[in-house]
Amino acid sequence: GSFAYWFVVTMAFPILIYVTHNVGQDLAARHEELCDLGYDWAEGDVMWTQEAIIKYPALCSLAGVAAGMLGIGGGMVKGPLMLEMGMVPQVSSATSAFMILFTSSATTMQFLIMGMLDKEYAMCYGCIGFVAAVCGQKVVGVILKKYR
Repeated sequence: GSFAYWFVVTMAFPILIYVTHNVGQDLAARHEELCDLGYDWAEGDVMWTQEAIIKYPALCSLAGVAAGMLGIGGGMVKGPLMLEMGMVPQVSSATSAFMILFTSSATTMQFLIMGMLDKEYAMCYGCIGFVAAVCGQKVVGVILKKYR
C-alpha cells in the first residue's frame, strides 16, 4: 500500500487508545460515584475499578488480535473473558453471539463489495446458516429445560 494508506491505518491506533482511555476513566468515575452513594450492585455488574479499565481493554485487544489471526469471531474468544469479568452467563452468551453476528456480517459484506464472493453462494449458505442456528437454539433450549 501507499504511504497514505498506511498513515490512515496507523492513525487509527492512537485514536482508539485515546477513546478507550477516556471511556475507561468515565466508567471508573461513575463506578466510584455509585460506590460512594452505596449503590446496590446486581449480580453480573462489571466493577470498573482503575485496575479493570486497564486490564479488560488490554485483554480484549489481545483477544481481538488472536481472533483475527485465527479467523474466528471475536465473540468466541471474548465470551470467556466476559465471564471472568463477572458477567451473568446469559449476558455473556448474548453479547458473544452479537459480536459473532456483527463480525461475520461485516466480513461477508466486505467480500461481497470486493467481488470475491458469489451472491448465490452467499444467499444459499446464509439461509443454511440461519436455519442451522435456529435449530441449534431450539435443541439447546430443549436440553436446558430438560436438565434444569
